[in-house]
Amino acid sequence: MSGRGVARAWPMSLALAFATLSGHALRAQTETLRLPAFNDQPESDRVVIDVSPALAQHGRGGPAGFVTCTFENPDAQTHELSIRIEGWQAIASVRDRLRLQPKERVIRHYPVHRYGDSLALRVEGERGVEVRSANLGGGTLPFSVLLITPRAEAVGEVQSPLSLIVASVQPAPTPRGTGALSGTPARGPGFGITEARPSVLPKNWACFAGFDLLIVDGRGAIEAASEQALVDTIAAGGALLVLWAESLADGPLRRAFGERHVGQLAFGHFLVVNGAPQQSAELTQWLVGGSGGGVLDGVAHRQVSGPAADDLHTELEIPGLGRIPVGTFFVLLTLFVIVAGPINIFMCRRAKRPLLIAFTLPLLGFGFAAAILLWGVLAEGLGVRGTVRSLTWLDQRAHVSVNQAGATLFAGLTPSALTPGPGTLVSARLEDPRGGNSRRLVIDHASGGRVSGSLLPARTPTNVTTVTHQRTRERLRFRRLQDGSLEALFGPGLVPTAPGIVVRDHAGQLYHGVPQGDRTVLTRADAPAVGVFLRDGREEFLNVPIMQRENERRFGISRPVAGSDSPHQAMASGLRALFSELQPGTYAAWVEDNAAFDTLGLVVAWEVRRHLVLGLLAEDDFVD
Repeated sequence: MSGRGVARAWPMSLALAFATLSGHALRAQTETLRLPAFNDQPESDRVVIDVSPALAQHGRGGPAGFVTCTFENPDAQTHELSIRIEGWQAIASVRDRLRLQPKERVIRHYPVHRYGDSLALRVEGERGVEVRSANLGGGTLPFSVLLITPRAEAVGEVQSPLSLIVASVQPAPTPRGTGALSGTPARGPGFGITEARPSVLPKNWACFAGFDLLIVDGRGAIEAASEQALVDTIAAGGALLVLWAESLADGPLRRAFGERHVGQLAFGHFLVVNGAPQQSAELTQWLVGGSGGGVLDGVAHRQVSGPAADDLHTELEIPGLGRIPVGTFFVLLTLFVIVAGPINIFMCRRAKRPLLIAFTLPLLGFGFAAAILLWGVLAEGLGVRGTVRSLTWLDQRAHVSVNQAGATLFAGLTPSALTPGPGTLVSARLEDPRGGNSRRLVIDHASGGRVSGSLLPARTPTNVTTVTHQRTRERLRFRRLQDGSLEALFGPGLVPTAPGIVVRDHAGQLYHGVPQGDRTVLTRADAPAVGVFLRDGREEFLNVPIMQRENERRFGISRPVAGSDSPHQAMASGLRALFSELQPGTYAAWVEDNAAFDTLGLVVAWEVRRHLVLGLLAEDDFVD
């Protein structure tokens, strides 16, 4: 790196380090990179790259914000660039290729993951020579806030009341060996604010997924597509605080909240405030208090970043995988003893070469070992097997679905790539305190966001978590029968399975039913019966066996005891809050297949499936 490059890089690195350690506001820094001239071009004719990182300052592995790169080609030649954003040991990386035409200017927003204390941007020119590496900083704070505002003074207005509220939260230290920094405990209490300008926000909701709290200053103009990305982030499980809401223009944000100033949107939560934030009881309860805890209360105990609950990141059991059939094993062992013993000795003596036993015995041992290994490979298959749990919020009025899923997959052969659909965020728990982790999360934007197959190595049970926000036409409809009951009308993507469906129609009447062959008829029910039905269904959804020994050994995750604070317990509480009481015009359904779940382009033989759907019904979803 040249002296001038070092001079440019160290102020940014120092500012990032200071903001990370102190927990104070971090304004999105901008650094200019210049590629060296090729073919004796003049010094002024260089590709210019403006880099603006907006990164979460917590210490958890997973989604960590976004990096905005503005590429500008001021000369008369075409340039090809290779871009990489990666962190510690390149466990997670973003890759892209760009062809810049003469005088062209291109802006790219890259959602990034972090499994370590920093990220680095690397750019290569036409000749494959790395021309610059810019350190983008890291973080170890319990909470991370993204403040979207056009005014520099807004940082101070927001930070003071938030500091007083967040200081009342005492986060538990990260268990050694389970955090994103390989044993570095999270400092607390504390939070970091990263500032972003509303005029340059991404239009991809995954860019915001790494932040614990999004704050929008209503006095700034945000493009409709970026506002929609913020709405999608909240629906996926985020938290949004809108300040100076009286100045918020009409757009997706204002339409999503309607007349409500506080509430839930799919899996996420929002609060709308007029004017600057004040240390009010409502704001305090929304952030850190209340019977179910505030939006930040559970974040201090999280081990994985992103909207999906920690429990969805635990590895599930795949029935039959790695199980040794004891009877078959003893039959093979007995057969080996007979062949390697009496038969081998008899054949060697018959050949009048008794010393041959010294060669045949090892060969027979290796042969039987190879046969057992081959049998194990063939028995477990060369395809992909798996166990999955998914939870879907389906708005049949707006034809929008949000799906959170945790799947444990076992691939006989490493797939060439995973192909997530549009609107899907892929993450995984990749840290391995023992080192030598073979799994990598490599996202290639040049090929439409494909994920490298190294995320799913061959013959290794691997948990992959997906959060999908998409438009959908799949829906459940209900026909009213003469006796007052309902018959479920379902398409191929939503086929009910046990324990069935519960529905509250728009008049408030409750129904429930269990599939009987090809029909599902729902009869009227009272609230206590539906409450038991929902409780039993939630337990069935949660009680998919996990790979307990492996998770305890690697991550300290185990099944909970009464009153314990664990990923499983946290998700159980979330499900109770989500499904405890069905509002008029909603249903909860356990389905065999789930059209909203993204299978990442893989053909999977599912050994266990648990798909739970919460749907919002339109009036025309009830037919006569």
